[in-house]
Amino acid sequence: MADTVYFKGEDFDEEEDDEVGPVMVVDAETGDVRSDYGWQSKTDAKELAARLKLPIELDSELEE
Repeated sequence: MADTVYFKGEDFDEEEDDEVGPVMVVDAETGDVRSDYGWQSKTDAKELAARLKLPIELDSELEE
């Protein structure tokens, strides 16, 4: 199983330093959504990936 936390920044508040967007765990091979975590900040998405011990894909760029 090759899961990845996926974050797609969609809303940037100029007063905030952190993007927000939908966060989900997807199968990296098929793209199937395994879990949807709703909208979170990019920082929260990175923390989720660390807790789950999964790589994170930020706006189509994979970070290990």
